Amino acid sequence: MAIEELISIIGVVFFIVPILLIIIAGIIGGKIMKLMQKKLTEREQEIIQKYGKDTLSNLSMTAKREVSETGIVMASLVVGPNYWQQFVSKIQSLFGGTLNYYDQVIALGRNEAMQRLREAADTAGWDEVVNVRLETSKLTPMVSKESSKAMELFAYGTGIRYS
Repeated sequence: MAIEELISIIGVVFFIVPILLIIIAGIIGGKIMKLMQKKLTEREQEIIQKYGKDTLSNLSMTAKREVSETGIVMASLVVGPNYWQQFVSKIQSLFGGTLNYYDQVIALGRNEAMQRLREAADTAGWDEVVNVRLETSKLTPMVSKESSKAMELFAYGTGIRYS
């Protein structure tokens, strides 16, 4: 009787522990994403306050001033959902519609890539970055038959220094 009870306890543990870990990942992951978004917004505001405007533009030129120097500015980052976001998104995909967690991850990644571009331009001493573009690519291991769980976001543009 003791062995049967031990086996049933082990079975329950192996069933409940993964579910608890996924739930904990969801709670902690949500808090981490909110904290990352808050810090990102603070960093964006620092750059905007320093220059009095957003230094990024997708236009070819924004000011009719004399340009003294130009150069390329780049920033990249890899983003991916946590296990909870993947779990919930798989359930949502069964019913169709918008996969909200993936939207949140990609939006945060896009904003982070653009902020890293602002910071790279600031560090290099560029007054602004024009002709800004954002490229994406899925990262899939060559040996994996599963779909990608991560994405690279690559932001680049032309740094401008005015006379």
